[in-house]
Amino acid sequence: MSRVSIFLLPALLLCIPLDGAILHVKFDATGAADGSSWADAYPKLQDALAAAAPGDEIWVAAGIYYPDEGAGQVNNDRTSSFVLDQDISLYGGFVGTELTLLARNLNPAKPVTVLSGDLDQNDGGKDADGVLTDPDLINGDNSHHVVTVGGGSSNVFIDGFTITGGNRETSGGPDLRSGAGIYAVIFGSLDMISCRIQGNHSGFGGGMFIAGSNVNVTLCSFLSNRGTSGGAYYGNNGSGIAFRSCVFAGNAATSGGGAFIASNSTNQFFNCTFHGNSAVDDAGSGIHDLGSASALINCVVWNSPSSDGPLDEIDDNGAGTLSFSHTLVQHQDLSAAGSNLDGTDPANDPLFLETLVSNQSPQVWDDFRQASNSPIIDLGDNTQNFLLVDIVGRTRTFNGTIDLGAVEYQPRIWHVDASATGAEDGTSWAAAFTDLQDALAAAIKWNEGRIEGATRVEIGTE
Repeated sequence: MSRVSIFLLPALLLCIPLDGAILHVKFDATGAADGSSWADAYPKLQDALAAAAPGDEIWVAAGIYYPDEGAGQVNNDRTSSFVLDQDISLYGGFVGTELTLLARNLNPAKPVTVLSGDLDQNDGGKDADGVLTDPDLINGDNSHHVVTVGGGSSNVFIDGFTITGGNRETSGGPDLRSGAGIYAVIFGSLDMISCRIQGNHSGFGGGMFIAGSNVNVTLCSFLSNRGTSGGAYYGNNGSGIAFRSCVFAGNAATSGGGAFIASNSTNQFFNCTFHGNSAVDDAGSGIHDLGSASALINCVVWNSPSSDGPLDEIDDNGAGTLSFSHTLVQHQDLSAAGSNLDGTDPANDPLFLETLVSNQSPQVWDDFRQASNSPIIDLGDNTQNFLLVDIVGRTRTFNGTIDLGAVEYQPRIWHVDASATGAEDGTSWAAAFTDLQDALAAAIKWNEGRIEGATRVEIGTE
């Protein structure tokens, strides 16, 4: 399968497949339902998966898709799952008119392609897109695993989906209570990019469970998931698992780590942000490592205390060897290593524009940005970055040196031109505001109620 890179430097093998057929899925399509075009798209994703051959791509338009819908599926069957067990690539985030992958709008606000485990469609606390904001409001029959990855030596690529509403039992063996959002037992490879895993609940890894190797998770957010061990993620018996520019926020665990727990597994985290996660037991509310050799590079772990105390954002259980480089961990002074910041110094608060209170998790974090005077700006290691953009689509890097965490700070410029006739959103001269007051209001809203020194309003004509 030949591939070319998108949003990434050539060194990172997260790419677009070029071989195979393209199958289209659009929930409201009314044509021939053979997947050959948007007009004749499959209305159900399961039907496209059944028709796909190794090397095919499946393009899925915005909407909500349930794993118990499609030919051969049983309504409200909790064992139903979107099973990816062959070399296949799934792409979401389409309006349903695009002719190329690059035509997609991967703005985190729209369009949203949702894979939902809410089989009987009665969960509480869902947003306008049908995404759960609180897994504690799951009600009735929900899929055990919304997405299942595995089988043989398959190479799976997932890009541009929101995965929500999975609910797995919290008792029994690990295979019976793991990975409500994504359950992945990898013998080939798994690449995920630009996905949101939110509002899932299980025993091991509410959002995602991985056993295996050769896994890359990039530009993804894990929000408001709950687990007994590992609210967002549980990694087990694997190596070569890398997370790049990901956010783990507002997740909750009973024990063993609010954000994730790694057991006998090698995990690397590059430019990741952990914020507002919680754990009931004193076992690493941000990160709990149980017998692994994991590394955090260019990362921020902040405001993730457990109910037993505020000083356990990261817990190593004495069995593994965690390493840190160019990283900030609240309540831990890692500065002796030279490149790390002192997390006991209040001056090193990363100044997130939106702050989560961890004991209110699970909860959704909407704004990942830091203020213009944040100490995490321009403190990373450029040699460890493989991406051209950050998690919100900004150019990476800005000002020469990469920031810590998943977001690259950049000033916002608002344009004002009294003669403009475009969209009037201020993003360019063609779309300039025609009134200065509108630009000032937008600038204040963008900066959560304040205009910072780096925010510019330009007035004039092009």
